[in-house]
Amino acid sequence: MAVFVVVSYYSSQYSEEIRSLVQKENFLGIGVYIFITVVAVVVAPVTTVPLIPVAAQIWGPFWAAMLSIVAWVIGSVIAFVLAQKYGRHLVERLISLEKIERIEKFCQKNIFFGQWFFYV
Repeated sequence: MAVFVVVSYYSSQYSEEIRSLVQKENFLGIGVYIFITVVAVVVAPVTTVPLIPVAAQIWGPFWAAMLSIVAWVIGSVIAFVLAQKYGRHLVERLISLEKIERIEKFCQKNIFFGQWFFYV
């Protein structure tokens, strides 16, 4: 949260410099922003929250939101495809399938707890 506030402050203070830097290569800036956001969706610990105020200063809130949504959708599709193709093999290496099946059966029997378990 503090990083978001600090980046918001500096992006508003230096908005003209940032805007002139990115507007020289507008499509490159858009591409880089979308690429970084897609990577942040696919690779869990990476975040682009500090970039959102910068994007809002450069392209305005509406276009920053649209670019973010496009990148989130692309990243989600990539993450889904990777999980569908490699997820089971990766999970098998980390956790035994018997343990997963026990958790799944427990969650099916205890619907309320099962919903809580997956949201936490």
